[in-house]
Amino acid sequence: MTTRPKPLSDTVISKDLSMHPLKINTQWLISICFFTVKFLKIFVTETNNYTKKFLQAHTDLPNSKARYWKTLTFAELKGFVACLINTGGHAQPTIALY
Repeated sequence: MTTRPKPLSDTVISKDLSMHPLKINTQWLISICFFTVKFLKIFVTETNNYTKKFLQAHTDLPNSKARYWKTLTFAELKGFVACLINTGGHAQPTIALY
């Protein structure tokens, strides 16, 4: 006599769906499809070009926070996008938990 597997409704399912495999794969797929390496490199280049032109055109702003701008790197942008995707996927009760 073989035993039949329990129906899905009888198994214990976590109520926390933030780590659901389908959700993680969806986030990963969206990030891979939209945030390609080429796109991110163009974003870094154009951001740095815009900032350079802005600072050259606005020399009359000596106390501006823009003066503290540091050149954006690919690694910084990639990390920032990863944080955006991670925090947008599920809600945490406090910011510190992200």
